[in-house]
Amino acid sequence: MLDLIGFFALYGALCFVVSAVLVRFVPDSVSARIIRKWLSAMLALPVLLIVDAFAFAASLSAAAMRGLRRLFEVISGRKLRSRSSMYFSYGSQPRQRRRRT
Repeated sequence: MLDLIGFFALYGALCFVVSAVLVRFVPDSVSARIIRKWLSAMLALPVLLIVDAFAFAASLSAAAMRGLRRLFEVISGRKLRSRSSMYFSYGSQPRQRRRRT
């Protein structure tokens, strides 16, 4: 029983220290923002680090897609259409205000 209490005390202390270091050196990460908002979330640090890994992978894939889009534009000589440019006809002319008489 005493070993179990010692294990949880050590786990809590290590999570506290690693969370403080994480918030200090990587303040914009998902887990650092969650820990700053709810300090008790530091006990779920391994789960938060997995979430950070997924967020990092998503940002890398977004950067790779931007690079592929840019490379395609350079090779083809034409710009790709964005989602917002497909709807250019909607709202292209501002609505006129009605005059009250």
